[in-house]
Amino acid sequence: MQIPNDVKDDEKKCEEFKEKTMKPIQLNVVKNLRNWMKLYWEEDFANDESVLQELESWIKQMSTDSKAYSWNGLLAETVRNEHKRYKKHGSKPRVQDKDYLSVEIPKRFNFHSLSPDELADQITLMDFRIFSRIKPRECMGQAWKKKDNRANSPNILAMIQQFNNLTTFVQIQILREKSLKDRGRAVKRIIKMGEHFRNARNYNSLCAIFSALNSAAVHRLKLAWEKVPDKQKQQFEQFKVIFSRDFNHRNLRQLFRNAAAPSIPHIGIFLQDLVFIDDGQENTKEIENLGGLKMVNFSKSQRMADRIKNIQMYQQHPYTDVQENEVVQRILIEEFAKLKDLTEDQIWDMSTEIKKADERDKARIF
Repeated sequence: MQIPNDVKDDEKKCEEFKEKTMKPIQLNVVKNLRNWMKLYWEEDFANDESVLQELESWIKQMSTDSKAYSWNGLLAETVRNEHKRYKKHGSKPRVQDKDYLSVEIPKRFNFHSLSPDELADQITLMDFRIFSRIKPRECMGQAWKKKDNRANSPNILAMIQQFNNLTTFVQIQILREKSLKDRGRAVKRIIKMGEHFRNARNYNSLCAIFSALNSAAVHRLKLAWEKVPDKQKQQFEQFKVIFSRDFNHRNLRQLFRNAAAPSIPHIGIFLQDLVFIDDGQENTKEIENLGGLKMVNFSKSQRMADRIKNIQMYQQHPYTDVQENEVVQRILIEEFAKLKDLTEDQIWDMSTEIKKADERDKARIF
C-alpha cells in the first residue's frame, strides 16, 4: 500500500498514516486471506499450482520486508495447516446425485394414483437436493450466463432446468387428458400441488406451477377451467397475488423474507437480484487521497455477500419431516427427460387442437 504524496514528506503524518490507516488495512487483508484459505482451499489453492506458488512467494517476500508486520507467520501457518488437512482428508464430501437407475419400480405401481401432496413432497426433496448444492462461487459475476457456465455454475443451471422441467410436466399433465372433464380435474389436481408447495414454502416449484397454469397454452382452455371447483379457483387467484410483478415482486419477497426454514426460494428472483447488483456497480472504485488508486468495491461485495448468505441460511435446513420415495423420484426424472426436448410451439399446437375439440363438443351440446 502506497503512502499518499501529501503525507510521505511529513514524518509525523507519515507515522500516523501507517498506524491508523495502513496497519488496520493490512490486518484486515491478512484476516481475509486466512479465511479465504480456510474456506476455499480446495477450490482456489489445492488444485491450482500457480495460485499457490504466487501466495507462497508473496508470504516469503513479506517475511524479508522490514516494514512489514509479523502477520506473515499467521499466513504461513494457515498454508501449512490447510496443506496437511487436504493431504490427510482430501476433498470435502459433496452431496451426490442419487442413482435413480438402480431403483426398481414395482410392476403394479400406479404413478397416476399418487395424491398431489405426495407428488409435491417428492419434488420438494428433489428441489432441495439441487438447491443445497449451489456454491457461492456459482453466484459471482453472472457465471450461469457465461460460455463456460456448465463448469462454473452447474447447480444453478440444474435448478433452472428443474424449474423448466416441472413447468412443462404440469402443462402436459393437463393437455394429455382426453376429455374436457378430465382436463378440469387435472387443473384442480395441479392447483392442489401448488397449494402444498405453498405450505411447504417451496416457492421455486410454486412458481413453476403458476407459470404452467398461467401459460397461454393452458390458461386459454376456458371450458376446462369452468370445470374447476371454486375453492381451487380461489387458490389460483392467491397464486396470482403472490407472483404479482408489482413493486419488484414485493409480495413474493415479503413471503420469503418471513419464511421459516426449511424453505426454497424462487431461483429467478435470487438471480435477478444478483444481476442487478453486479450490473449496478463496478467491481473496483477509486479511493480518495490515494492518487487514483483503485481498490475492491467492498460496498458491492457486501451487498452480494448478504444476498448469498441469506440463501446459505436456508441451505442448512433440509425437509427432515418428509420421507424419501425413490420410486416416485425415479419416475419423475424419467417423465422430465421425456419432455426435455418438447418445444413451446409443440405445446401450443396441442393446446390448439384441444381448444378446437372443446368448442366442437360445446356446439354439439347446444
